[in-house]
Amino acid sequence: MTKTMFDLDDIATKIHCGVNAINAIYEAMTEGASSVESFTDGLLAMKLFLDEQDEKLRAAVEDLFKEQREAKKK
Repeated sequence: MTKTMFDLDDIATKIHCGVNAINAIYEAMTEGASSVESFTDGLLAMKLFLDEQDEKLRAAVEDLFKEQREAKKK
């Protein structure tokens, strides 16, 4: 499956949103009244989300490299 610039932009946008969410969680942990432990589920969810986006990005980049290698052979 060939990835387009739109696909890569979508992944980058999701990673950006995930980083923003982590920043918000960190701020809530350091500035909020709740215990630090109450944020572990949110952090785990963001870790899993960013792991998924990382896998998608790596696959998309590999697809593009493969496509370029095959185009050079022709």
